[in-house]
Amino acid sequence: MKVIKSVIRRCAILVLTGTISPLAFGQDAQSISNESASWYSFTVQKKLGAGWYLFINPEIRLKEWEVDKYLLETGIKYKINKYLSTTATYRFTADQKSDHLEYSHRLALDLKGQTKIGDFEPEIRLRYTGIADFEEDPDTKYLRYKALLAYDIPKNKLTPYLAAEAFQGLTNDDFTKMRYSIGADYKLKKGNSIGLSYKLDYYLEEYKNKHIIGLKYKLKF
Repeated sequence: MKVIKSVIRRCAILVLTGTISPLAFGQDAQSISNESASWYSFTVQKKLGAGWYLFINPEIRLKEWEVDKYLLETGIKYKINKYLSTTATYRFTADQKSDHLEYSHRLALDLKGQTKIGDFEPEIRLRYTGIADFEEDPDTKYLRYKALLAYDIPKNKLTPYLAAEAFQGLTNDDFTKMRYSIGADYKLKKGNSIGLSYKLDYYLEEYKNKHIIGLKYKLKF
């Protein structure tokens, strides 16, 4: 419980800090570069039994309506109890350059806590990510702190949510980016769902914002 409370407290501080930081950064709106992107993903999840789940998630990402990256992600999730779960993920990425594809590999470990308070569903997640290119590069290692609040509308298949996430590099403990999200998931038959979201990536060390439209489909069996 002490670990969970510590993660909750740090997530809350980072969300508040990230909300204030754009004002404190003192950026001139005219000097900020704004990029647009869209992400499309399809997730297939299979229950293995006794709290174990296997998933695979292909995704394509566009930047300014041109292909930017192809991703293929797979992993194992273990549900410790109704409040806690942990996930190990491997991601293969093909980054579209002007005349070639550049490949990379990423490993991630998650610890997620969630509960239900009335119709509200708060969630926190701590994620470690590292590029696995068989080289020890500390600049590719991050801790990511995410807080999410969903609302399960009574007698409705739509579940809207708000989220904030902070990205911390492990080289010098600097926070490099905040990601703010708003979206909704629509429940389909047999636990399947489709989701639409808008994300704002606010870079804390650059004069840049990224606006991301996301569309996802999740299939469970």
